[in-house]
Amino acid sequence: MCDSKKCIFCLNSIKELGEKNPFTIEHIIPKALGNSEIKLDCVCKNCNSKLGENIDAYFCNNTVVQLFRQKLSLISYSGKIPNSFAKGKTEDGLTIITDNKFRRKIQPRIVESEDHRHIIIDASSKEEAKSITLKKLSRLSISQEQIDKTLSEIDNTIPKKINPVIKYELKMEINRLKLEALKIAYELAIYVLGIKYLNDVEAEKIRIILKKAIDGEYKKDCPDFDFVFYGLNCKESFSFLNSLENKVHFFLIFKEQKSINVFISLFASQTFSFFIKVSDNADKYDINDTPIIIQL
Repeated sequence: MCDSKKCIFCLNSIKELGEKNPFTIEHIIPKALGNSEIKLDCVCKNCNSKLGENIDAYFCNNTVVQLFRQKLSLISYSGKIPNSFAKGKTEDGLTIITDNKFRRKIQPRIVESEDHRHIIIDASSKEEAKSITLKKLSRLSISQEQIDKTLSEIDNTIPKKINPVIKYELKMEINRLKLEALKIAYELAIYVLGIKYLNDVEAEKIRIILKKAIDGEYKKDCPDFDFVFYGLNCKESFSFLNSLENKVHFFLIFKEQKSINVFISLFASQTFSFFIKVSDNADKYDINDTPIIIQL
């Protein structure tokens, strides 16, 4: 928590925010990643909502992140464990739907010939195929006799079992991962260093970037943040972290000469590890040479 009288993102005071935009609880690491402990109470409702929409949502809903969340049974905001295999495609374009119990079925598909005289229906059962056919033919000028005949032909069809190779798209925008890391580093710095961190030159640089994200400026194109170092191997960089293997996430806040740095390792994975300098004025803060370790 932090003792602030203004929002750490928009910098509006409690009076300026008004009753309709009060302070809310901000999870420094998104709740969907398993964090219920490390929070701030100095983010206004509007900024908090836009943080979730424009920064946290991409990270939490990315397919690769969902793989980790599914493995660790981390519940989403909807109360469900994410299913990173919910939808995939076969080589011939069929969409395969997989439920949380890994039961698969074909997403129904109708392919119509160019002369509109024939249709091919892909479905998971005869009942599903008949239902789709009935809806399709009912919209056309076709007699009931012909509809009944077509449905009868489906009943007499021998089902074809398939065991296809299913392809899933795994895509990550590194710049958006860095944006999430920036948000975490900024909030961790306030959490550890206190509200006076808002007056730091590096804090203002990071805050301006995050405010642009909150305002939707990075929705289409997210720039690179070259001062955020990505993909560091935590075991090689900090050998004493070997004992933290059973933790989901861990973070270091540490001094290096006059700078204060934040090391972030989400899922204890190199894929989601980041290194960010948050201050060049370590002497202004009550922080010693022993790294501060936060584990979740």
